[in-house]
Amino acid sequence: MKTLVIYYSQNGITKAVAEMVAKDLGADLEQITDTESRSGIWGFLKSGHQAMSGKAAKIGAITSKIEDYDLVVIGTPIWAGRTSSPVNAFLSGFGDKIRGYAVIMTRGNPKNDYAPVTEIFAGKCKKAALAFVSLSASSVKNNDFSAAHQFASTLKGLDTSKSL
Repeated sequence: MKTLVIYYSQNGITKAVAEMVAKDLGADLEQITDTESRSGIWGFLKSGHQAMSGKAAKIGAITSKIEDYDLVVIGTPIWAGRTSSPVNAFLSGFGDKIRGYAVIMTRGNPKNDYAPVTEIFAGKCKKAALAFVSLSASSVKNNDFSAAHQFASTLKGLDTSKSL
């Protein structure tokens, strides 16, 4: 199964998980780059507003040919209970080209309801995810990647010829 792990990471948390999952899967890895500044309080407020409104950020070019992959694992930080605006941009541009996908979510608030995130992905990709994993920033900072390792193990066991 040809697999790509593609992610956006503002502060390195999602990047750490994406790199670990890519290594576990033997997958290709690509970072979604944001062309907008998100520094300071205004950047924080802009990010939350864009996420809540579903706005897509301006992102750099995606070099991977998405349609060549059997599985695309998409990593996003959760902003205001939603996908990050750079990932919204990726989904808007490439969601319909994805054969099968799984999602890595990283979050600051462990009590958020992530139903809106699953709905965003399903709407933009026109199908449900094969798997989701959600890790808190504190678990990643403490090097607790057990949920991510289990997620990767689950993905390895998928028979994509039947599930896609």
